[in-house]
Amino acid sequence: MACSSLSQKVLQAPNITAVGIKTGDMSLTEQHFTLTLTLQNPNDIPIPLTKLGAEFLINGLSMAQGQTQQSVTLPRHGEAKIQLDVVSQLNNLLPQVKKWLKNPGQGLPYSVKGNAFVPLKSGGLPFEYKGLWKPDLRF
Repeated sequence: MACSSLSQKVLQAPNITAVGIKTGDMSLTEQHFTLTLTLQNPNDIPIPLTKLGAEFLINGLSMAQGQTQQSVTLPRHGEAKIQLDVVSQLNNLLPQVKKWLKNPGQGLPYSVKGNAFVPLKSGGLPFEYKGLWKPDLRF
């Protein structure tokens, strides 16, 4: 009965803030990034996240996708940090890096969007975060 009443509550998606983007291994075919995300729970109940899937976009264009199976319970009105590894293909990333190299002080507008999966809601809770990324690329 208690689970039934919990599933009837309208869950709000966690507020996602990207607090870090690190470049990882890079090859001619793919690039790896680690996104550090802060997830804030706006709900009156704890939210157990079983998985988080996300897409990383630069200038509105899809650059990388990934998901984590890292389980975390967001406390009621609390927060937690997770790391999400994403992989990009060179043909997606290279045009954006070229734009950035023309004026590296400006940074690149980006967004992270996806779904936070919870046992109480099939299909997950959609989220989106937008920011400005100043890459720390070393060649």
